[in-house]
Amino acid sequence: MFMAKGFVLQPVFKAYHQRQAMLLPPSLEELIAVNHAVRVVDEVLSKIDIQPLMQH
Repeated sequence: MFMAKGFVLQPVFKAYHQRQAMLLPPSLEELIAVNHAVRVVDEVLSKIDIQPLMQH
């Protein structure tokens, strides 16, 4: 390991628990049902051209 002012630095390993519950999901995709209406809203909004709104 590296020497830092006379000390040998040791690796630090984080505990790993494969089945540990997560505080937050990796993505919102996992929380929203495939047939939820919000997916239609998202699709419509993604197709709207907001460029005219962005011009001052």
